[in-house]
Amino acid sequence: AIADANGDVLEIEIESEIGEACTDEARLRQALVNVLGNACKFTRGGRVSLEARRRMREGRDELEFVIRDTGIGIPPAE
Repeated sequence: AIADANGDVLEIEIESEIGEACTDEARLRQALVNVLGNACKFTRGGRVSLEARRRMREGRDELEFVIRDTGIGIPPAE
């Protein structure tokens, strides 16, 4: 809804073989909604994207979520 109101394009890309995770689904969903909401809030007429993929990092199997936007960004001083 925020993306539409601001004229943003919301893109979601989920790796085809992402598998499953043992996690608190409600908390993960809320964290993603919060970060995506912030990205949309500060983007006007741009793009917000979410990528989800499985990665091995330091010998551990992890799910990785990457959120990008074309919004105003955070000033370097902050």
